[in-house]
Amino acid sequence: MSLLLTAMHMLSILLALSSLVSGAVAYPHKLDLNEPWLSSLSSRQVPPVGLSTTPAWAPASDQMNKRGAPAYRTRELEGLNDVIDPGINPLGSSDNTGIGCSDVMVVFARGTNEPSPIGDLVGPQLEEALRGWLNPRNKTLTFEGVAYSASIAEFLEGGDPDGSKTMASQITLAARLCPDASVVSVGYSQGAQLVHNSAKQLPADVASHITVVTFGDPDSRETVYGIPASKTCVICHRDDGACGGNGLLNILFLLLFLQNHLDYAQDVGTAAKFIAENV
Repeated sequence: MSLLLTAMHMLSILLALSSLVSGAVAYPHKLDLNEPWLSSLSSRQVPPVGLSTTPAWAPASDQMNKRGAPAYRTRELEGLNDVIDPGINPLGSSDNTGIGCSDVMVVFARGTNEPSPIGDLVGPQLEEALRGWLNPRNKTLTFEGVAYSASIAEFLEGGDPDGSKTMASQITLAARLCPDASVVSVGYSQGAQLVHNSAKQLPADVASHITVVTFGDPDSRETVYGIPASKTCVICHRDDGACGGNGLLNILFLLLFLQNHLDYAQDVGTAAKFIAENV
């Protein structure tokens, strides 16, 4: 199954690159070739499935989510799409009565055009690996996907801005409502861009206490704003042109070494170990 998924992503990316190089693909934004814009390109448009426009950590329901994590549901939050005020709890209250908190709460942003909520190349594999580390320690885990479009256009602009705000809100809510929980921000490909963007919107006291992991990170040359280096793990494959962003050279790198951007599932063990040792 993993080989089939990888093959499908490889084919779609090659088709997109072919169209892009020939000028057949039209984007609604001006294309800056200095941007790290070739990560997870795909001509396949996958509509978001079951996305809430305002996801957030919320009071637990009586249901379990499909991945068996403690039950969370989404609800409307006033001002979710506004810039977060560093000194204000987005819920307007510090009372966490009735909140279903886990020991470890992961906010995961999938890559471009991956299926919602946590994609298929990294998210499910990382969740399974992390449970393997936490279960023997009797620690509970919630693994929450970021609700965003994950489209190519936003990737070309450096990461979906609305998705970045949503991710910042989810992280802040988890930290505010579950102060005893360890909150982890994780992203793959465009999702890694969201990790960087959302970190700049976090209250300082939240940023200083979360753990961060990125895979195939287009912004890998930059530190994650406000996050201690000891709490940050950046995983980039050699010759993965999406990592670091090298303009037109990315085309050559992706055509020759495309597999290097699509097989980060092999690194989830390293990431899970890092998370487990930092929570």
